[in-house]
Amino acid sequence: ERTPRITPANPFCLTLAASAYDVEDGDLSGDDVEWTIRPCCGSYEPRILTGGNINACDFIADHGLHRHTITVKATDSDENTAIDSVDIIVIPAGADGVGLH
Repeated sequence: ERTPRITPANPFCLTLAASAYDVEDGDLSGDDVEWTIRPCCGSYEPRILTGGNINACDFIADHGLHRHTITVKATDSDENTAIDSVDIIVIPAGADGVGLH
């Protein structure tokens, strides 16, 4: 399996988007969708953000060139949850700036 490469317009800005739907509640958004961004290295605390669409520009800029685990969790009114996560690695992409791999 090949890892996708992403080259953002702003090398330290990452927009995260998720959609979640529950049969009884309909679309889940706002506080129903929680993102955790956890850097692999150092003593950094994970960042927790809420909403279906967020930007993690400041976090990636502050914690930069490392592997990060990004987890999104959606919770319905009955406290049922769905969780998904992905690891990204922020590495130098040469003279053009930083790329996400």
